[in-house]
Amino acid sequence: MIVHKRRTKLPKSAALMYGLCHVVLWSDAASAEQSSRLTEVSTPGHQSPVALASKSTQSTAPIATWVGFRQTGPKTALVYVNLTQVVAVSSAKQDKTITFTLRKTRIQVRNNQNPLLATHFDSMVESVRLVPSGKDVNLIIQLKREATMSSKVEQETQGAVLYVELSEP
Repeated sequence: MIVHKRRTKLPKSAALMYGLCHVVLWSDAASAEQSSRLTEVSTPGHQSPVALASKSTQSTAPIATWVGFRQTGPKTALVYVNLTQVVAVSSAKQDKTITFTLRKTRIQVRNNQNPLLATHFDSMVESVRLVPSGKDVNLIIQLKREATMSSKVEQETQGAVLYVELSEP
């Protein structure tokens, strides 16, 4: 979003001349009442941030908000995913990769798809990542060494958490 403070008259069509997606204009005013007035100008085909935010909160699908890792002991680790509500989970293990499928879940913030790297810890976990897969989300845990796992989804006061406990055999 680009904000432009104007001291002179600037027509609303000026935003279109600059080719901007979204511009907020306000005028220099003597009183606080006048300075609080905002005018939003959007180019055709683009929505304001307020409209986008309200649209994104309308969905009732559970959201995987973020992933965490904690070393709980010399040969144990905990990987967890914060969720907005309880979800159905299935798991699969192949070699040194464990995949949990969170049914009918989505990732709202693209940054939450980046891997959580645990290579610098003396742990069996190398990395953890959330990956969208159709209407589901896969939690992919890449291991350095073989490990046994147990998992559970617990209801919390604000949403739910998927806990994956890992231990070396």
